[in-house]
Amino acid sequence: MANYGDSTRTPRTLTEREQRGLLKVTGEYREGYRDHMLYAMALGTGLREHGLIALSVGDVFREGRPRRRLLLSVFKGACKAGGTQEALLGDSLCGKLPQSAATPAETGG
Repeated sequence: MANYGDSTRTPRTLTEREQRGLLKVTGEYREGYRDHMLYAMALGTGLREHGLIALSVGDVFREGRPRRRLLLSVFKGACKAGGTQEALLGDSLCGKLPQSAATPAETGG
C-alpha cells in the first residue's frame, strides 16, 4: 500500500463516471455482488477498508431493515479519541442492502 504521507502528489481518485462504471460492472453478476456491495458501501459512505471490514450485520441492519445511520466503533484514530463515529447511508445504498441481505440465503451460503 502506498504511503502518501511521503509524497508531494495526492492520490488519484475515481471520477463520478469511473465510479458508475465500477458499480455497473461489479453489479452485473450474482457471483460478484459481494464485491459490488463493498465498493458501493465504500463509495457511498466514505469508509475505508478497515471500517468496512469491522462492520457486522447488526451494525447495518435492524429487524431486517437497513439502518440510515451506522455507529462505527472502529475507525482511524479511534484508539486515541475513543468513542464512536457515524456513517450515513443514502437512499440508493439502502435500496441495495435488502438485496444483499437475501443473497447468502438464496445461494446457500
